[in-house]
Amino acid sequence: MSLMIGRTALLISPDPEDAQILTSILRRENWSLHAAHSLESAFPELEERDFRLVITEKDLAPRTWKDVWAGMRKLGAPALLVVVSRHADGELWSEVLNLGAYDVLAKPFRASEILHLLNHVGRVSLLPAEEETAWKSRRPNAHSIVYCVGTAPHSQRP
Repeated sequence: MSLMIGRTALLISPDPEDAQILTSILRRENWSLHAAHSLESAFPELEERDFRLVITEKDLAPRTWKDVWAGMRKLGAPALLVVVSRHADGELWSEVLNLGAYDVLAKPFRASEILHLLNHVGRVSLLPAEEETAWKSRRPNAHSIVYCVGTAPHSQRP
C-alpha cells in the first residue's frame, strides 16, 4: 500500500510577507506550508519532512535557488521546485526548466497562478516507480509515494 506525500509545501524566503500570502492561499486548498527564512534553516526541514513542493526565492543572499536545487538533489528530496522572483522573465524560466526544476512564479503572487500551480502539482509524479525503493531505503521512516502519470508540468501548459 502506498501513501501519498501530502499537500505540504516548504517556502524558502527571507520575506515574511511571502509566507503570510502563500499560507492564506494554500490553506484554502487544504495544503500546509512550512516556512524557512534561509537555505540553512530549510535543510533540516528537507531532511525531516516529505514535501510535495518547495517554493524558493530566486535570490537568497549569498545563495541562490541553484543552491536549493543542488541541496534537494543531494538529499534525494522528491519534491518539485518552484522558483519565485519579481523579475521572472523568459531567461530565468528557461534556466530553471533546463536545470530540472519545475516552474517559475512571478511576484507579487496572484492567487489564480498559485491555484493553477497547485492543481498541476497534485497530478505530477515525484519519482519514477523504480526509484521509490531506492528512495525509501535511504529514508527508512519515509512513506511511499503514489504515482500519477500523464500531466505536463505547469510551465508547459497550453
